[in-house]
Amino acid sequence: MGVLWRKKLFNTLRSTWRQAIALMAVVVIVVTLFVGINNAYINIEQSMDDFNREYGFADYYFQVIKAPESVQKTIADIPGVLQVNGRIQQDVQLIQADSSRILTGRLTSYALPLQDNINRLYPLKGQLFDEGAGNSYIPVLVNQYFADNNNFEPGDPLKVITGETVCDLTIAGTAISPEFQSIFLDAFNIHEGYSLGIIMMAQDDAQKILRMGGQINQILLELAPGADEKLIRHEVARILEPYGLLHDYPQSDHLGERSMRSALETLGKATFFLPYLFLVVLLLFLFVLLKQIIMAQRPQIGIMKALGYDNSAIMKFFALYALVVTSTGTILGIAAGYYLSHFLSLVFAQSYNLPYIVGGFDGGVIIKAILVCTLSGVMTALLTTKQVTAIEPAEAMKPPKPPIANISSLERFAKTWKALPGSWKMTFRSIGRNKSRFIITTLSVTFTIMLLLTVLCYSDSEDKMLGRMYGIDNSYDYMVCFSTLLNKNDFSAWRQWDEIEKLETITNLPVTFAAPGADSDNRLAEEGLIIGLDPATTMKSIYNTRLEQIAVPESGILLSQKTAEKLNLKTGDMVVIETTLGTGREQTTELKIVGLAKQYAGTCSFISSRQMDGLLHASNVCNTVLLQADAGDEAILFSHLENVPKIENLLIAREQKDVAQKDTAGLNAVTMVVMAGAFLMGFALIYNTSVMMFSERQRELAALKVMGVSNRSMASFLFNELLLSLLLGIILGVPLGRLVGEYYINSLEYDYISYPFAMETSTYITAVALAAGFVLIGHGLAMLRLKKLDFIDILKNRD
Repeated sequence: MGVLWRKKLFNTLRSTWRQAIALMAVVVIVVTLFVGINNAYINIEQSMDDFNREYGFADYYFQVIKAPESVQKTIADIPGVLQVNGRIQQDVQLIQADSSRILTGRLTSYALPLQDNINRLYPLKGQLFDEGAGNSYIPVLVNQYFADNNNFEPGDPLKVITGETVCDLTIAGTAISPEFQSIFLDAFNIHEGYSLGIIMMAQDDAQKILRMGGQINQILLELAPGADEKLIRHEVARILEPYGLLHDYPQSDHLGERSMRSALETLGKATFFLPYLFLVVLLLFLFVLLKQIIMAQRPQIGIMKALGYDNSAIMKFFALYALVVTSTGTILGIAAGYYLSHFLSLVFAQSYNLPYIVGGFDGGVIIKAILVCTLSGVMTALLTTKQVTAIEPAEAMKPPKPPIANISSLERFAKTWKALPGSWKMTFRSIGRNKSRFIITTLSVTFTIMLLLTVLCYSDSEDKMLGRMYGIDNSYDYMVCFSTLLNKNDFSAWRQWDEIEKLETITNLPVTFAAPGADSDNRLAEEGLIIGLDPATTMKSIYNTRLEQIAVPESGILLSQKTAEKLNLKTGDMVVIETTLGTGREQTTELKIVGLAKQYAGTCSFISSRQMDGLLHASNVCNTVLLQADAGDEAILFSHLENVPKIENLLIAREQKDVAQKDTAGLNAVTMVVMAGAFLMGFALIYNTSVMMFSERQRELAALKVMGVSNRSMASFLFNELLLSLLLGIILGVPLGRLVGEYYINSLEYDYISYPFAMETSTYITAVALAAGFVLIGHGLAMLRLKKLDFIDILKNRD
């Protein structure tokens, strides 16, 4: 029995090799995508957790104005505190030695020896700084992204400006730590361009250049597992109160950590949605195409029954056939998925600034792929074979009786029917006799267009998001940020510079939003940014949730839609605003929410400049200048700004846009891979269907050939049927693709970024053109086989 089965299986695979290979190809494509993308996501998530744990990501942060280093000992005695690090972190102005380009450095100090620090450093290039005894220069490390985009190399000089003092630094190398994987200037400037760098140096050197001998302004805690975080926070806050406690937050509220986790969550949605979408399509076609293959073996099943094989043995045989086909495709897909996973893991690591990547292969993903593909194939084979084995052997060995086509609706219109060419009459009658074949071909086209549109629309949505962020919502070319509040009249002289086409001032104020009514320990709170605008401001536009442009109100606040959702607030509610103003504990204000502001990037809320003056207890002040200027005048503009004091940062819109595109590199990589998969999948589905349909109707075509119908005439009526399938597939696939694409894009929203759904006309044309091209290729291959058709052999009586 075993030998016979093996021979029979071999013969069946040989006789259906085209269908089997085409079916395997579909399985390979889907399993490759499923395993590769999901495993890469698991790798990046595990790598991030491992990096944070191994390099000691701080559990809690406290920011003060100034405190003596000795306060660390007092805090270390609190039960539940494992380690305390006091350090200095302060934004300073940087200037490249050979350039007038203004940069911002987030100076961060580290006590020596470095291995004793929380948020330990992982060296990437050059060497770490040491105690620096005897050195005539101050060695520092910078983050790799900042170095790459400003062409810094180890040994390059760098100037830091603190107040009226200019200090010379030397870049010793590059490094990263868990808190600096994602770097933000603030909640407004989430894409800070190339201008914000992390300047890591020895604590003694930082205290020296900032004139903070023996002092710190930030305390980091590592807590014991299971420690009472709330109790420790209260106790530390009590100790730090005399030193001007500005704010505190846990690791989960760290801006970079929130960004990383949100981006990872969005990537997780993409890695779940897209591969599973392909998997659903695969299951549908496994059922349809395997059924067609087995139904074509009907005469063989009749012979097996006549030879004495019972129904269960025949069902087991075709289940084995399905298992061989699907498992072979699954194994090849897993092997290809391994290499795809390795490629995507490296892309993700670079996108998320991870210094290393875990290269494991998750068993759960592999098991899911094996079970879904093989079990669905086996179950389809069992159900289909059960249907065929119910027929008597003599009946099963005969070719199935040709179906009788009823008079179609078109034939009832006699004049129209008579006017049709003969090839079209053959087409409509062929469809009427075998509706299932026509439906299968139409579904192949439908799902191909759906997959292509779902993937292609991501590019349109990303372009729309960036276009709104850096063209509609923000139409400035340059943003100059100051470290202190200045009078708006101070910029009158700037308007005389020939390089400046337009100048406007705004005020950015970092705050904490909270829902009113609850005590400070239990109420919901969310960090954000308030922007004070003059009513005449044009370079910063505000839009409501319906994307209608609105003006800044004279009173009340336009609260960020994302902030409102997190705090469960709505228009008409009051919101609590807490700000330290850099002077100590929070000052609290309540404002009425008069509307919600929708943004695709950032979480900014808006008030009038008059209200902002009231919050700041000042008059006619600002801390940010927006400029429109020609890029050709950039060097002259920078030379002007080089001599302006108290500039904290200079942001360039085009560079921010470039960084925004880089920040989505991980998602872009998944999209590109899936786009390639959609292309191959679409071709495989339509080609597979074409092969199946041609094999199924070989007897019919041979009969037509014997009756004298030319190859050209047969090609014409076959093409007509494909053309109708294509047109109907377009009609069904376009709205379905738009619906699924919109659902996918809307699922990608996270803390600081949301994607507007967009599907351009060119995208529709591309998807339809690709599907049409696949249909034409399938038809062309079928015609090659038609010319080689041996009608005598096919029409032999095998009963």
